Amino acid sequence: MGELRAAYRFDMVTKSRELFLSACDDIAETLSGWGFSYRRSGARPRLQLFAAEWQCELELQTTRSQTSESTAVLVQVDLTSQRVADYRAEAGCGHPSGLVLGGFLEYWEPYPDGPFPHLNLGGEGRRKRLAEVEQRVRRGPLSVLDQLRDPGTFVGTAADVTLVQSGGPASWIDYLAAYDQKSQIPALLRRFEAGLHWNDGSVRDQRRILVDAQRIARGLHPITDYNPAAAHHLVEALDRADRRRDLMCMALS
Repeated sequence: MGELRAAYRFDMVTKSRELFLSACDDIAETLSGWGFSYRRSGARPRLQLFAAEWQCELELQTTRSQTSESTAVLVQVDLTSQRVADYRAEAGCGHPSGLVLGGFLEYWEPYPDGPFPHLNLGGEGRRKRLAEVEQRVRRGPLSVLDQLRDPGTFVGTAADVTLVQSGGPASWIDYLAAYDQKSQIPALLRRFEAGLHWNDGSVRDQRRILVDAQRIARGLHPITDYNPAAAHHLVEALDRADRRRDLMCMALS
């Protein structure tokens, strides 16, 4: 009986994996026209697009067993820059990643009707949902990638929803410093001070990160507990860019 149960479980897992990979294959085919290469091997298939020193990577994940009627796929998107990685390495970062921003595809653009659900490529309507994935990739990460490749105008043109992908301003400080745009750092900090509008229409008070970062820079303890790690990372990023004074000159309390 135990052997039969184990064999049944193995068959179910194998079938679930086959359904997931089939969905990944369809996503890869849908996005092939945009220049993505596809790596199917491994626990999480990936699509990669290279543009000069930039890389856009889509990691395809799942969180549950699959059926023919319910085949769920999560699309994690990361934008990385070799130039940012080199800048962090030269600055002595312990783990000089080139990651500038990342997050699940559902969070890359405002959504008027609630969050984009886990992509279900099972059952009817598969072709329509694949088309929606392509549209979201084009409007989200590919559009942002185009903006990132023009660092001189990025701070003024980036949407709020783009800036909050990184979880705080430190990543953007590294990006601007790596691309010789340190003069834009004050404008970036002012955008975070004003608060950024998240997808559901509420405001994430990024100003509290700045308040705590300013206190940390003065040798004081954070007081808001909003995101202490982000506050510490902001101070470190400003130190790397030699722009701590931009934070200290802000009238925060």
